[in-house]
Amino acid sequence: MNHLVSILIVNYKTENLTLELVESIQRYLKRYNYEILIFDNSPQLSNKLSQLSNLNVKVFFNGNNIGFVRANNFLFHKAKGDLIFLINSDVILIDNSFERMIDFLLNHDKVGVIGPMLLNADKTYQVSFYKFPTIFLLIKEMIFLQKKDPYAYKTDINQVQFCEVIKGACLGFKKNTLPQDYLFDERFEMYSEEVDLCMRFFKSGYKNLYFPDCKVIHYGGMSSNIDINSLKYSTFNYFRSKLLFFKKHYSYIKYLIASIIIIASLFERLILFTILMKVKQVRIFGYTLLRLIVSSAK
Repeated sequence: MNHLVSILIVNYKTENLTLELVESIQRYLKRYNYEILIFDNSPQLSNKLSQLSNLNVKVFFNGNNIGFVRANNFLFHKAKGDLIFLINSDVILIDNSFERMIDFLLNHDKVGVIGPMLLNADKTYQVSFYKFPTIFLLIKEMIFLQKKDPYAYKTDINQVQFCEVIKGACLGFKKNTLPQDYLFDERFEMYSEEVDLCMRFFKSGYKNLYFPDCKVIHYGGMSSNIDINSLKYSTFNYFRSKLLFFKKHYSYIKYLIASIIIIASLFERLILFTILMKVKQVRIFGYTLLRLIVSSAK
């Protein structure tokens, strides 16, 4: 069978990085037919991106920022491939190991979502796979403010292994294994969309797999804004997505406990930053706390 790999990329003011990613795909993906689908969420279509359009690359633009999740869903419905890979615009392939990851996915029917080892720009390891949120891990993160990622596995990062969640910077799956007929749940506007996706595969009987024989560089955070309104929006959605995940996948009691933990954590941070007179942080967490309380009451 001749396989077609559909690679979905969402750009937001990162056209140079997106171009670098496309060039790396063209350089290292030789053994498989592929199409690259790009949705540009930027206010104006980049001339550099518009010039990419050809038989292998399609660029979509409508002048509005519809968000990461909706843009990927749009591209998914346009994709013609039997293999789907979502790659962030701030990722680059560094060798042909991406082909080996595709080989592995095709040769193992029980694999749901697969993902590579992510590297920082200096080639050091970046957390690439982790556990589903639980009440215990939520307490470690929210109440004790654990600095090390409480969701990360404490296993050999150089070993191919099954896991619960593949980090969304780069992941793939066979299109015919996707549970339901949609890619991302659009209620997850920002954060946890890949956690929900991996849980859906897990509940359908598939095993998600970390494949460190493939390595890619992930710069991380290159399309994030740092103005206070953007920080308010992203902070609120980070906590909201955690609650939504518990509400969707766990019992009502666990959702209620998670709500109490997160609200308590926000109070903790608000008090701490007030004492330290960190005005910016007080505004961000005060806004997040108020919005979460209001949205939870609905």
